[in-house]
Amino acid sequence: MNCKCGSSRIVRISGKTSDLCYVSVPSLNIEGDGYVPNFIGEDGDYIRFSFCADCGQIQTDSDIHFPISDTTLKTQIRGM
Repeated sequence: MNCKCGSSRIVRISGKTSDLCYVSVPSLNIEGDGYVPNFIGEDGDYIRFSFCADCGQIQTDSDIHFPISDTTLKTQIRGM
């Protein structure tokens, strides 16, 4: 997998959080804690994402599609 910048230096992060995840979006004045929202993990217990070690861009190797709408953010975070 290569980044859009052309780099192959992709860092993958995965962590089991159980129900101890906290997410906030200050621009929407929302926050939540509990299970991991679908747009940053899977199965409610795992945070998973990748980023480019050269440019810092988040990589999309799952069903996440950007941009994430404000409605989706509000629904996912308030539903934690």
